[in-house]
Amino acid sequence: LQALRSAHMLDDDPGSGANNLTRHLSAILLVTTACNLACSHCFASGGDYGLGRSQMTRDVIDATVSYLARQTTSLYQDHGFLGEAELGIHFFGGEPFIAFDQVRYAVELGTRAAQELSQTVGRLVRPDFFVTTNATLLNAERIAFLKEHDFTVLVSIDGPDHDARRSYVSGKGSLAKAMEAFRALRALQVPLRLNTVIRNSDVPHI
Repeated sequence: LQALRSAHMLDDDPGSGANNLTRHLSAILLVTTACNLACSHCFASGGDYGLGRSQMTRDVIDATVSYLARQTTSLYQDHGFLGEAELGIHFFGGEPFIAFDQVRYAVELGTRAAQELSQTVGRLVRPDFFVTTNATLLNAERIAFLKEHDFTVLVSIDGPDHDARRSYVSGKGSLAKAMEAFRALRALQVPLRLNTVIRNSDVPHI
């Protein structure tokens, strides 16, 4: 409990009067419902959520970033916010790097919007980018892009049974490729998180 208190994990809700805290205004972009893996435990029916495979249009990305910009402007101009704000975009799928062009477009748009907001409201508004990925489609160019734009990357890795659980459609396991990308991201000091699915049968062996 002392460790949690010292890290402010047990603080009371600051309420509406907390005008000196960082506000994180964000959206999750489901940039594609396609996936290159056939994970046995996928909650999204293979990535498409039962909706069929498609990719997000630029019109939807434009509308989302515009909405975040309006909300951020209102935070300062209508509600008297005095702290710093972040314009956050979380890329999700499917596998987001199937739609890398959409990711790149949204990052360029979000970065520009954050710069314009900083001028409009007279406070620093930072872009904040996050992606959840199986890492199998990452290469040197894409990893450099993630580093350049200060992404946080959540990589899905399931330990010893990864290949059985996260295989390509062909049945080949994906662990070697995911670990290769993980090590390359870590070498560039890209902030990393891990997503691991734990089943009931795993509990005795955790």
